[in-house]
Amino acid sequence: MIRLNPEQQTAVNCDGNIVITACPGSGKTRVLTARVIRGLSELESSKERVVALTFTNRAADEIQVRLDQENVDTNCLWAGTIHAFALEWVLRPYAPYSEITRCGFTVADEFHTERLLDELKKEEGLPGYTEISTTFTRTGSGFNADDTCRAIFDRYKTKLWEAKYIDYDDVLYLAYSMLLENPEIATTLSAIIRLACVDEVQDIQDLQFGILSAIFKAGISPPSLFFVGDADQSIYESLGALTKTPREIAAEFGLNSIVHLELKGNYRSTQRIIDFYRCLRFAVQAIESRTEY
Repeated sequence: MIRLNPEQQTAVNCDGNIVITACPGSGKTRVLTARVIRGLSELESSKERVVALTFTNRAADEIQVRLDQENVDTNCLWAGTIHAFALEWVLRPYAPYSEITRCGFTVADEFHTERLLDELKKEEGLPGYTEISTTFTRTGSGFNADDTCRAIFDRYKTKLWEAKYIDYDDVLYLAYSMLLENPEIATTLSAIIRLACVDEVQDIQDLQFGILSAIFKAGISPPSLFFVGDADQSIYESLGALTKTPREIAAEFGLNSIVHLELKGNYRSTQRIIDFYRCLRFAVQAIESRTEY
């Protein structure tokens, strides 16, 4: 069994919906893995699933490796990024529900999308370094303030969809739209998923929150939520990451409150290094070095 310190064990044993604020080096992946193991052991049917959502495929692989080391049966576990979850659980099985995906689709890679954007910027006489946001809000509008950039955004999406391509931003928006427009999909998923563990919650985008909350709120007996992250470690705000407080997360999922716990022990650095770090990040929580040197 995975060895845990008292505060880590408390986090894993806690029932209900949880937000863990985990300082750097506090063993959050270890805690997340232990919570996954507990969730798998509590499933009542082979049709139920535990879902572990990570920011990168590498993080998902790390969880899988740790589970293999513990000889845990992972047949009822799905682990991957939220983009992959939206693709595999919503877009592909329910593609006929959207005009954009019902006749088939391919997810365009970064080379394809950048080349198309460069062509459109050149046609409009804009320099290649001009930033064009390809993301959507929950209402389906874009984030481009400039009229020319908005026009390029519209043309980009039209050309992409006409060629039966979607980009990674479309994956999130189309999945979110399907869940809202077809509540039975969200209800089905909510009945299957018994526990959703989410890593690096500070780097989740608004549409990603929307997808998860749509599924959660659709269920008669919704899945348990287990979020792990730290606002001080957010590095993707420029890419649309939305750092929410525990209270804001509770509101997003329609909860009156959510349990908030902290992991304060750092197993990577000496106290001297930690104190220096705290001088640079004034809002950081108290962190204790638990190294052996």
